[in-house]
Amino acid sequence: MTSGGMILGAVLVTLCVAAVALISGRNVRSTRDFTIAGSRAGWQIVAGIIVGALVGGSSTVGTAQAAFVYGLPAWWFTLGAGLGCLVLAGCFARPLRVSNVETLPQFLVASFGTPMRPLIAVCDSIGIFMTIPGQVAAALALLAVLLPWPEIAIIGVAGLLIVLYVFTGGAISAGAAGFVKLLIAFAALIVFGVVALALGGGVSGFEAALPRGYFDLFGNGLWTDLGSGIGIILGVLTTQVYVQAVLAGRNVQQSRLGAVIAGIGTTVFGLGGVAVGMFMKVHEPTIRPAEALPLFAAHYFPGILGGMLIGAILITVITCAGGLALGIATMVTRDLYQQLLRPGMRDSEGVAVARTVIVAVVILGLFVGASNVMKLIINYSFLAFAFRADVILVPLIVAVFFGRSRLCGTGAGIGAVLGGMLANIGWSLALGGGEAVFAGLVGSAAGLAIGYALEQRFGARQAQLGAALSGEASRSRSR
Repeated sequence: MTSGGMILGAVLVTLCVAAVALISGRNVRSTRDFTIAGSRAGWQIVAGIIVGALVGGSSTVGTAQAAFVYGLPAWWFTLGAGLGCLVLAGCFARPLRVSNVETLPQFLVASFGTPMRPLIAVCDSIGIFMTIPGQVAAALALLAVLLPWPEIAIIGVAGLLIVLYVFTGGAISAGAAGFVKLLIAFAALIVFGVVALALGGGVSGFEAALPRGYFDLFGNGLWTDLGSGIGIILGVLTTQVYVQAVLAGRNVQQSRLGAVIAGIGTTVFGLGGVAVGMFMKVHEPTIRPAEALPLFAAHYFPGILGGMLIGAILITVITCAGGLALGIATMVTRDLYQQLLRPGMRDSEGVAVARTVIVAVVILGLFVGASNVMKLIINYSFLAFAFRADVILVPLIVAVFFGRSRLCGTGAGIGAVLGGMLANIGWSLALGGGEAVFAGLVGSAAGLAIGYALEQRFGARQAQLGAALSGEASRSRSR
């Protein structure tokens, strides 16, 4: 039974971060403030936005759940995410930040043309949304340990917390609260990991009690686990909200530093969750795997401290879901609503549309997450990151490194997006597994080549036809 002290501890931590989000949100004056903090954020806000949307249910509850089920391969999500942040900082921060855009579709339009904008916005939004149900499932698992309420009431509380996190201040709220969360969650996961190792007799104690496969980073198969990790790395580079964080920095240096700090912190987070999952597999093997982390806090820490630790993990889940919803809202507002329906959209209207999209996305995410479509929370993220990478990475690389080449045509861009999407979906439906990211990248590269070839061929024919018609018109006039 949950003690009053545990509930109090969780409430205190949750209210602390919520207060930071609400107070900082008062600085919003325009749609650009809401989406990318007016491009005047310091490294703390940049890191906060990334961590706020990256470290969530998969990094904490999902990692502990996966470690409970199959051991060390559960670390691939946070390991890949951390490496992805470092690549984002080193290779992509400068070209993205100096482009002076708000969204990833806007950046790609400069190279591939306007028809790419709604296509990228829709595909990236779908890929981002695929991560949100995992955050919802993690939040429900945490709240179920804290609150002896009916499921529908717990779902309502989770949805309200997610919406409130970014509803007021958007990127400003997400960044400020995300940085506070970085500090709190980092401390919580370190405490969890150290205590789990100490109580479990260290690594040697785990090795004596668990099968050898639990300690193999490639325990699910080399290509499956490697594919999952690479999918996460590349997915970080192709997700609106992480790119949004880089765009929010006041300069390239602040954007890079924020991404590096976020990457280091994210990598470490996962090890604490892995240790807890293995400990609970040894000492409480009959529990539901999704409850490994919250039950560890409830059973092995005194009331108020255990509640504070659960609150720290809960806020990581809430802020992650809110940050992802913000990324979708930004693209829907700028790349679909304004671009296609309301070119003269006012700032107040833009903020209202973004907030409406956030609410709609969270409600849909609650419905899917509560349905428990996938058994492992972390699987939502592996699937979503790989999908985003396969759809966007190839055109993004071309735009960043070969922006003036002949490959930057509308046909090539559309071919890359459709080829990656179809190959990823086809492989996932037919075979499943982390290898889908490799199939998608091959499909995207092939689609780029095919689109480029078709565009060159038909473009040349159109040019010849135009020249012929022009010549005929000239001869007619001379006669």
